[in-house]
Amino acid sequence: MKPSEIKFGNIYKSTLSSDEDVYAYVRGIEGGKVGFSVLDEATRSPDFTNCGVFWVREKDFTKVFSTYR
Repeated sequence: MKPSEIKFGNIYKSTLSSDEDVYAYVRGIEGGKVGFSVLDEATRSPDFTNCGVFWVREKDFTKVFSTYR
C-alpha cells in the first residue's frame, strides 16, 4: 500500500504476525501523519468512548497496516 492510498474513515488490518487481528480506524490525516485508533474488531460503527488517537508518519503506517475496507 502507498501512503496516497490511506483514506479517512477506512479500517486497516495489521500486517504484523500475531495471534489476534488488530485493526486501525483512520481518524485524520494531517501534514504527512495519520491519526488512528486501534480497534479489537472491524465494525462499521466503532465506539471511540475510551479510544485515544495515535499519530504516525504515513510511510510508517503503511509498514504496519494494509487495506482492509
